[in-house]
Amino acid sequence: MKPGNIRPYRAVLFDFDDTLIDTREALTRVSEHWYATRPRENRPPTEEEFIAGLQVTNSEQLSLRDFYVRMLEIWPGCFPSVEAALEAHSVAVPDCVSVDRGTEVMLRDLKVAGVPVGVVTNGPTEMQWAKVRNAGVADLVRAVVVSEEFGANKPDPAIFHHALSLIGASPAETLFVGDNTVADIGGASGIGMRTAWMSHGRSWVIDSYSPDHVVDDVWDVRPLLGI
Repeated sequence: MKPGNIRPYRAVLFDFDDTLIDTREALTRVSEHWYATRPRENRPPTEEEFIAGLQVTNSEQLSLRDFYVRMLEIWPGCFPSVEAALEAHSVAVPDCVSVDRGTEVMLRDLKVAGVPVGVVTNGPTEMQWAKVRNAGVADLVRAVVVSEEFGANKPDPAIFHHALSLIGASPAETLFVGDNTVADIGGASGIGMRTAWMSHGRSWVIDSYSPDHVVDDVWDVRPLLGI
């Protein structure tokens, strides 16, 4: 902690996808992998054209299933079905995931400062754990809670309370950082946590609740945590 700073929060919980990691970048990498390795029949003429057709804008809330539906529309025959694509994705995507240097430094600084840090992520157990480990995050936080493994998805209050118990913190003293307006910000604020919304250039449009902080980059969370 910087000299003279009073840390406003004693602990922090992070969402994983599109908060600690850039999911869009990972999708681009895995798409490049498919372009190079899948059967070439009906393949778009260039990798650039293929990737451009798959680009997800910041305003889109596109599920992984929707992403592969779009892929098969652009490239019929890339996979025999959406289900087959999703199964292949769960194996390939962990190798395409990384955290940027700034995020890694922030997590290391929080660990050195003794700030309890955890990750709460929705998704399949095996895939999410592989992503967290491959990104190097597992060794930098006190707890990782994956929705399938726990048995409830964000915004269910139970998953937040479980994560808090693992890092030894209360809602009132913990900041939650995430990009999803409902699962992250709605869920965390609903149990009394303060929240920081990763806006990714979006505007807040919900009237019934709002984040305590809006950040454009996870690095912007540092001053909120007194580091």
